[in-house]
Amino acid sequence: ADRPGGVEPGGEDGGVDGGAEREPDRERQPVLRDVADPVPEEGQHVVSVGAAGINFADTLIRRGTYPQPPPLPFTPGNEVAGETSDGRRVLGLVRRSGGGYAELVAVDDDWLFDLPAGATFEEGAAFALAFLTAWLPLTLQAPVRPGSRVLVHAAAGGVGSAAVQVARVLGGEVVAAVGSPEKRDLPLRLGAAECVTYDQLEGVGQVDVVVDTVGGELFEAALRLLRPLGTLVGIGFAGGPRELVQPGVGASFPLADAPAAHLLIEERRSVGKVVLVP
Repeated sequence: ADRPGGVEPGGEDGGVDGGAEREPDRERQPVLRDVADPVPEEGQHVVSVGAAGINFADTLIRRGTYPQPPPLPFTPGNEVAGETSDGRRVLGLVRRSGGGYAELVAVDDDWLFDLPAGATFEEGAAFALAFLTAWLPLTLQAPVRPGSRVLVHAAAGGVGSAAVQVARVLGGEVVAAVGSPEKRDLPLRLGAAECVTYDQLEGVGQVDVVVDTVGGELFEAALRLLRPLGTLVGIGFAGGPRELVQPGVGASFPLADAPAAHLLIEERRSVGKVVLVP
């Protein structure tokens, strides 16, 4: 039966122009609609969503500025946590079609993982993409070794806070950088040795690795801070054992309040990961 549970980017054009450059459309907002329950394909389970993670790419899709836009209507959301019909508590990645901003979503069995007993659904929805995005470059492209000095931009955000923890677990000394003084507390609680605002970066000294999720002028400034043969990892432009890392859930919104959740991220007021709760 149809049920409330799908959030789709609004807009009158029925699609997203991914070709020519265009001004971001901040007025196009997600709308809550009744949609048919998902029918799982072979090798899938339907998850009753307890929480869905929001990523910056979701805001770009909504505004029509994502480089590879999906056709509309489209339900965003690639990471969820919840329960399967047999009562299994899981976190999952919806890899191909999105659909996480909903009450129910079909997820490939290969991308469903048991949620630790002590973890909340919000923490589960905040974990997968942020920590994979931090773990892969810090262990493969720019391996952090004990004593490495690591600078993390946007260290109070979802990926940034994950990078702080991953670098610390790998033995690195973490220098966190944030956009405003009120965001300093989270990176320090997560293990950063120091936390500065962006206008203080020149005083942090040289580093071995930079994790840059912001780009632009900060990317250029970070190049000047690298030691010889240091590595800068550019992740964006705008796991481990539970006792070692903690998903940083900064805010939870009801599913119907997805526009307010997107605005919090777009205005760079979010601290930690922002999630939706159906």
